[in-house]
Amino acid sequence: MRLWHILRSRLQSILFQDRRERDLREELHLHVESEVERRVAEGGPEHEARHQALRMFGIALRRD
Repeated sequence: MRLWHILRSRLQSILFQDRRERDLREELHLHVESEVERRVAEGGPEHEARHQALRMFGIALRRD
């Protein structure tokens, strides 16, 4: 029975990869925004709060 659950899980991962990645991006975005709000509430400027939150979650900033 455990083998069936493993196979089903892997098949779902393959078939619904786009949805899973979108869900993960959305969840990460919510966590970053929550951290930005917390840092701003503590008195930090928004641009610095966002920079720190992105670094905290390991998201590289692009230099344009």
